[in-house]
Amino acid sequence: MKIKTIFLTGGTGFIGSHVLQMLLKIPSIEHIILLSRQNHANSLVNEDRITMIHGDLKSPKFLSLLDDFSPEIDAVLHLAALANDNMPYKELHHINVLGTKALLEYSISSMKNLAFFFYLSSTGVYGLNLPDYPITEDYPKNPSSSYQKTKWQAEKLCWRFNKDYQLPMITFRPPTTIGPGDYTTSFKIADAILERRFPLIGNGKNLLTLIDVRDLAYAITLLLKKTQMALNKAYNLYSYVISLEDFLFSFYNELDGSEKNKPKKYNFYALYFYGWLNELKSQLITHKPAKINRYRVLKFAKTRLYNMNRIQNDLGFNSKYSFFQTLKDTVAWLYQVHPQLQRNKKAKN
Repeated sequence: MKIKTIFLTGGTGFIGSHVLQMLLKIPSIEHIILLSRQNHANSLVNEDRITMIHGDLKSPKFLSLLDDFSPEIDAVLHLAALANDNMPYKELHHINVLGTKALLEYSISSMKNLAFFFYLSSTGVYGLNLPDYPITEDYPKNPSSSYQKTKWQAEKLCWRFNKDYQLPMITFRPPTTIGPGDYTTSFKIADAILERRFPLIGNGKNLLTLIDVRDLAYAITLLLKKTQMALNKAYNLYSYVISLEDFLFSFYNELDGSEKNKPKKYNFYALYFYGWLNELKSQLITHKPAKINRYRVLKFAKTRLYNMNRIQNDLGFNSKYSFFQTLKDTVAWLYQVHPQLQRNKKAKN
């Protein structure tokens, strides 16, 4: 079945905007129905093949706006989510879980020609305490943070609808996603380096698994060509594995390189205790999220490896970007949008 009409959620976000750009390069796609929050300007998209639906997963009433298009929709690409480990669980659950459930229910009731429903999950569903070998998609799920828990709850709903209603399902589980346009991870890492508060935890030899946003977007477009092979499967995928030390110092050197901002080494247990104190301070005094907490210390101190043989065999996916290409492109973007970097650049000139 040729995919001609797609309903895309999260298409104006970091990952979704890259997916949207790639979808528009595929001539066979005739219509993209794009969910966008009201505060996103229509200028973000200017293409005849796009229909903008204004709505938010907080209020699934927007689904009624799909009624005129639902019979023609061939695929749902559900990328939208609230990704913030510091937000209250209730708010994360409302959007990530209940919003997904509403979309699943609408899909089985109104989208009669659906070839597949795609859900963007996360390697976070496996949790932080993993073995020292690459785990497969069948590894037990044990999410650690509130965000990770809601991603797994939403993915479980997807598989329940797949089993109970034969809704054709595909899920991806990428790790931390970085690249140009990344106001979440990359922007915050730049902030931390410039403010001298990104620590090198322990000896820095633990391994980080990351994916370039353009690799992730490319992998999603592969589903349109190889739908039958991917149906009813979950996939791990990533771009590269790099040590924390290499990641941090490469970022620092490309970004700034000044001696005053050079990352410093910290003992893991001392930093973990400091994270606990920060959480206590947050709860009792500041009532603001702690920038360094125990979860974040563990996230950057633990090696987590994933096996992606399945997606390589089924879809032929392989990364197109090296870490250093991602870093170069991301820092070039940061110099265009980051106020402190712009000031530094002007001062040097």
